[in-house]
Amino acid sequence: MGAMIRMQALRQYQHSSVDCVTASASPHQLIAMLLEGALDRIAQARGAARNGDRASRLKNVASSIAILEYLNLSLDRGAGGLSERLAALYDFCLRHLAQANAADDADMLDDVADVLRPIKQAWDEMPRGPGMR
Repeated sequence: MGAMIRMQALRQYQHSSVDCVTASASPHQLIAMLLEGALDRIAQARGAARNGDRASRLKNVASSIAILEYLNLSLDRGAGGLSERLAALYDFCLRHLAQANAADDADMLDDVADVLRPIKQAWDEMPRGPGMR
Protein backbone atom coordinates (compact mmCIF):
# COMPACT_ATOMS: atom_id res chain seq x y z
CA MET A 1 0.00 0.00 0.00
CA GLY A 2 1.40 3.38 -0.97
CA ALA A 3 2.10 6.09 1.59
CA MET A 4 -0.71 8.26 0.24
CA ILE A 5 -3.26 5.47 0.54
CA ARG A 6 -2.10 4.72 4.09
CA MET A 7 -2.56 8.41 5.02
CA GLN A 8 -6.05 8.45 3.52
CA ALA A 9 -6.95 5.30 5.43
CA LEU A 10 -5.60 6.79 8.66
CA ARG A 11 -7.61 10.00 8.16
CA GLN A 12 -10.77 8.00 7.48
CA TYR A 13 -10.19 5.92 10.63
CA GLN A 14 -9.61 9.05 12.73
CA HIS A 15 -12.74 10.69 11.32
CA SER A 16 -14.91 7.63 11.97
CA SER A 17 -13.43 7.28 15.47
CA VAL A 18 -14.35 10.89 16.30
CA ASP A 19 -17.86 10.33 14.88
CA CYS A 20 -18.35 7.31 17.17
CA VAL A 21 -17.18 9.21 20.26
CA THR A 22 -19.34 12.27 19.57
CA ALA A 23 -22.42 10.18 18.72
CA SER A 24 -22.35 8.54 22.15
CA ALA A 25 -21.35 11.63 24.16
CA SER A 26 -23.73 13.60 26.35
CA PRO A 27 -24.16 17.34 25.77
CA HIS A 28 -21.94 17.92 28.81
CA GLN A 29 -19.21 15.71 27.37
CA LEU A 30 -19.47 17.40 23.96
CA ILE A 31 -18.86 20.83 25.48
CA ALA A 32 -15.91 19.47 27.45
CA MET A 33 -14.52 18.01 24.22
CA LEU A 34 -15.01 21.31 22.38
CA LEU A 35 -13.25 23.29 25.11
CA GLU A 36 -10.39 20.78 25.10
CA GLY A 37 -10.21 21.01 21.30
CA ALA A 38 -10.03 24.79 21.40
CA LEU A 39 -7.24 24.68 23.98
CA ASP A 40 -5.36 22.07 21.93
CA ARG A 41 -5.63 24.17 18.75
CA ILE A 42 -4.47 27.28 20.59
CA ALA A 43 -1.45 25.39 21.94
CA GLN A 44 -0.64 24.16 18.44
CA ALA A 45 -1.04 27.69 17.04
CA ARG A 46 1.21 29.05 19.79
CA GLY A 47 3.91 26.50 18.95
CA ALA A 48 3.57 27.23 15.24
CA ALA A 49 3.83 30.99 15.87
CA ARG A 50 6.98 30.51 17.90
CA ASN A 51 8.46 28.28 15.18
CA GLY A 52 7.53 30.65 12.35
CA ASP A 53 5.09 28.14 10.80
CA ARG A 54 2.54 30.62 9.49
CA ALA A 55 0.33 28.07 7.71
CA SER A 56 -0.06 25.91 10.80
CA ARG A 57 -0.68 28.96 12.99
CA LEU A 58 -3.42 30.21 10.65
CA LYS A 59 -5.06 26.77 10.43
CA ASN A 60 -5.09 26.23 14.19
CA VAL A 61 -6.29 29.74 15.04
CA ALA A 62 -9.10 29.36 12.48
CA SER A 63 -10.05 26.03 14.00
CA SER A 64 -10.10 27.41 17.55
CA ILE A 65 -12.20 30.37 16.35
CA ALA A 66 -14.71 27.99 14.75
CA ILE A 67 -14.98 26.00 17.99
CA LEU A 68 -15.49 29.12 20.10
CA GLU A 69 -18.06 30.50 17.67
CA TYR A 70 -20.00 27.25 17.97
CA LEU A 71 -19.83 27.35 21.77
CA ASN A 72 -20.91 30.99 21.74
CA LEU A 73 -23.86 30.30 19.43
CA SER A 74 -24.90 27.35 21.60
CA LEU A 75 -25.46 29.50 24.68
CA ASP A 76 -29.02 30.03 25.91
CA ARG A 77 -29.00 33.83 25.70
CA GLY A 78 -32.36 34.10 27.44
CA ALA A 79 -31.05 32.37 30.56
CA GLY A 80 -28.97 35.40 31.63
CA GLY A 81 -26.38 35.07 34.40
CA LEU A 82 -23.78 32.49 33.51
CA SER A 83 -24.74 32.48 29.82
CA GLU A 84 -24.14 36.21 29.56
CA ARG A 85 -20.77 35.93 31.31
CA LEU A 86 -19.70 33.04 29.08
CA ALA A 87 -20.81 35.00 26.00
CA ALA A 88 -18.64 37.93 27.10
CA LEU A 89 -15.65 35.64 27.69
CA TYR A 90 -16.11 33.85 24.35
CA ASP A 91 -16.44 37.23 22.62
CA PHE A 92 -13.18 38.38 24.24
CA CYS A 93 -11.47 35.16 23.14
CA LEU A 94 -12.74 35.47 19.58
CA ARG A 95 -11.59 39.09 19.24
CA HIS A 96 -8.25 38.31 20.89
CA LEU A 97 -7.62 35.32 18.61
CA ALA A 98 -8.26 37.46 15.54
CA GLN A 99 -5.90 40.13 16.87
CA ALA A 100 -3.25 37.54 17.78
CA ASN A 101 -3.47 36.10 14.31
CA ALA A 102 -3.15 39.50 12.62
CA ALA A 103 -0.22 40.50 14.83
CA ASP A 104 1.41 37.04 14.81
CA ASP A 105 1.56 37.35 18.61
CA ALA A 106 2.02 34.09 20.54
CA ASP A 107 1.58 35.92 23.88
CA MET A 108 -1.95 36.92 22.89
CA LEU A 109 -2.69 33.27 22.22
CA ASP A 110 -1.52 32.55 25.78
CA ASP A 111 -4.02 35.16 27.03
CA VAL A 112 -6.88 33.28 25.37
CA ALA A 113 -5.73 29.94 26.77
CA ASP A 114 -5.53 31.55 30.23
CA VAL A 115 -9.20 32.54 29.92
CA LEU A 116 -10.37 29.16 28.62
CA ARG A 117 -8.49 26.89 31.04
CA PRO A 118 -10.55 27.84 34.12
CA ILE A 119 -13.77 27.49 32.11
CA LYS A 120 -12.71 24.01 31.04
CA GLN A 121 -11.67 23.08 34.57
CA ALA A 122 -14.97 24.34 36.03
CA TRP A 123 -16.90 22.49 33.34
CA ASP A 124 -15.04 19.26 34.14
CA GLU A 125 -15.77 19.67 37.86
CA MET A 126 -19.45 20.56 37.36
CA PRO A 127 -21.80 18.04 38.91
CA ARG A 128 -24.07 16.35 36.44
CA GLY A 129 -27.72 15.73 37.08
CA PRO A 130 -29.38 12.30 37.13
CA GLY A 131 -29.05 10.47 33.86
CA MET A 132 -26.20 12.66 32.65
CA ARG A 133 -22.78 11.25 31.95
